[in-house]
Amino acid sequence: MLTSLLPGFRHLRTPFAVGALFAFTFWIWRGASIPTHSEMHGFPNHLYSLAELAGRPITTAALAFVTYIIGDILKLSTDQLSILNRSPHLSLVNYFDLRRFARSAFEKRAPHGEPSGLVDSLVRKIFEEEFPEIRMRLIISHLDLYLEHDRIESEGEFRANVAIFSTLLWITLAIKWSPLFAIGLLASAMLLVNGLRTLTDANKIIVQSLISGVVTSRYYEEEKQCDQACEGETGPDVS
Repeated sequence: MLTSLLPGFRHLRTPFAVGALFAFTFWIWRGASIPTHSEMHGFPNHLYSLAELAGRPITTAALAFVTYIIGDILKLSTDQLSILNRSPHLSLVNYFDLRRFARSAFEKRAPHGEPSGLVDSLVRKIFEEEFPEIRMRLIISHLDLYLEHDRIESEGEFRANVAIFSTLLWITLAIKWSPLFAIGLLASAMLLVNGLRTLTDANKIIVQSLISGVVTSRYYEEEKQCDQACEGETGPDVS
């Protein structure tokens, strides 16, 4: 039961942390201009009255929910974070591993050389279009591998989002209170680097699952079938 709950908790923490950072940053900028209960009129006054009627526990829960919703809207997904990295979340080692794997789909059509652009195209299609499908296949056939991938990816997404939104907080604190808070930007930068590196580590599981045959690639199998059909059309080489 705990295993089934953990992924939900992991996906909950990122939007909540982002929402909390945004709310605190907004409070620093605009907190002094928020009117008190006695200064409120109309609908805002009714909200204050409702909060008093509900009590602190329910009000706190409602604020936490609003914080979560704001964070879920603002948080950056893994795909959006890859734009910041200016490249797919693949290490050089895993990129070349995936490229060698894709190259094996063209053995008969290009036995002595590199098929121009075909390998790169296949690698791009597998990574950009098929990785989400491969994750679903891991859920069905190898849940333990998927949970490990999900754990690492969630950790990377959490670190990167906290780094980005804490950067806004440090800048706000430096402007409003003291320039010394700008030192916190170094911590945010290090956290962002660690987050992007962790996202790269998560994709190692997908790549190695493909290479070892734990899961299959639909695009790879299509190219492999074309390769075998090409061999059949050519026929055996009789000297």
